[in-house]
Amino acid sequence: MDFSVAWLVSFAVALVLSVWAGKSAKGNPLGVLIDGRGRFSLTHLQLTMWTLLVLATFTGAFFSTWKIPDIPQTLLVLLGLASGGAVASGAVKATKDLDPGANVARAGLQDRSDGSQRTISAKLSQVFLKEEGDQADEVVDLPKFQHFLFALVLAVVYVVLTFQSSAFPDFPPEVLWLLGISHAGHIGAKVPNQR
Repeated sequence: MDFSVAWLVSFAVALVLSVWAGKSAKGNPLGVLIDGRGRFSLTHLQLTMWTLLVLATFTGAFFSTWKIPDIPQTLLVLLGLASGGAVASGAVKATKDLDPGANVARAGLQDRSDGSQRTISAKLSQVFLKEEGDQADEVVDLPKFQHFLFALVLAVVYVVLTFQSSAFPDFPPEVLWLLGISHAGHIGAKVPNQR
């Protein structure tokens, strides 16, 4: 089987399974991207995106050669950064969820510090909007937006290089440094409470 065809079929199957899982869990085809607070999560988006891309490449390479493909060490570091970032982000969110003074946004009716109320519902733009304080879901969170753009561009580069080589791309270490710095900025910005 041709690598491109195997990759596209593998990606489509994994995407359908993700849609099914999201629909089953949250009643939304994109539910796999919704976190425990009922909001779309950049962390969930990244982990899902890298899972789909790497899985499609692995199965595409296997079904086109019938051999286990070589996986570059830089890709393992990339996946480690994405997974480690998800764990760290989840830890920060879980800690804040236990803090009654933290003003985190959750789906549903939310009180503002001025006594007014608003309703928050899941929307895809939340992957780059503030998730705390009175301006949650109303203002772009610059570290999240930067991280979102960097991850999106890196995913496009990954796909282009994958189709060019019919194999896992091998990123230069400098790209991984950029991704690591981007993750650190995104997670570090989550730590302080925002009012």
